Amino acid sequence: MNESTGNLYFHRDSVGQQMTYNEQTYTHIGDNNMFGSMKDILLKLYNFEESASLAQKHGYSINPIQV
Repeated sequence: MNESTGNLYFHRDSVGQQMTYNEQTYTHIGDNNMFGSMKDILLKLYNFEESASLAQKHGYSINPIQV
């Protein structure tokens, strides 16, 4: 999750607590299956609205620190 925007970046092969994508830093927030099965998806970027909706659907909440 990008803590500034609330965007989610899913990357199946990510390791560690942080990674950089498109010059943005993303913090690991949970297991790769926390939003359900990603099946054949290797990577996907979700904007804030998509992130918040997907999280809520699976019992989580996305709360960016900046607007």
